[in-house]
Amino acid sequence: MKEAVGEQLVLTDLQDIYTVSVDGRGDLLIVYDTFSQPVIMRDERTIERADDPDQPGVISDITGIIAWNVLSMNGRVFFTDDDSIKELGEIVLKTRY
Repeated sequence: MKEAVGEQLVLTDLQDIYTVSVDGRGDLLIVYDTFSQPVIMRDERTIERADDPDQPGVISDITGIIAWNVLSMNGRVFFTDDDSIKELGEIVLKTRY
């Protein structure tokens, strides 16, 4: 993953990661084990972070949806407790191109 940073193929912004996963361009998703992020879907391509996962209309954790998008397009997904990934972020996506 760290090699791909130099090639500008790594995304760490949650909105960018979600969009690329929807587009089917995700090659390798790495998620830190304890990371979870509730979101509100603004439309089919736009998410907004939410503070309260119990609010109506909030998806309690977007990581499962992102992981499914990546896997369903023949990408790879890893959940890890290796703290070294946190240098990049708690959720990181390497794109195909």
